[in-house]
Amino acid sequence: MRVEHEGRVTALDDDEGRFQVYRSYYKCQWGIAVENPKSIIRLANIDAATVDPEALLDKILSLGRRMPEGASTYIVYGNYSAQDVLDKAAYKKPNVIFPTSDPWGRPLTMIRNFRVRTVEAILDTEEQITA
Repeated sequence: MRVEHEGRVTALDDDEGRFQVYRSYYKCQWGIAVENPKSIIRLANIDAATVDPEALLDKILSLGRRMPEGASTYIVYGNYSAQDVLDKAAYKKPNVIFPTSDPWGRPLTMIRNFRVRTVEAILDTEEQITA
């Protein structure tokens, strides 16, 4: 976390009254720490326009069984297109995917014990990954 202290400055209230305040700016940068590299599985280059939602669910569930034991949180990160495919699949398999709420009250899609999160930085235009 980075903190910038500006010290004592003059501020205005709603009635244009002036008063002295101490002003500081706080900036946090969040990242991810991975203890076990085997706990990452990348499922990439999914064409949301042509993918079969049930086949995608089957693939995620199969890969999930290969995750190391003991992890407390599993998360599937995808862009809006992937989230759309998984949400549509929820209509067909309500016992596998079900909406719930996260601790902050936002809707959350889950596939068994995997949380599904949307990340805008993942693009549909990524190049194909070759083996």
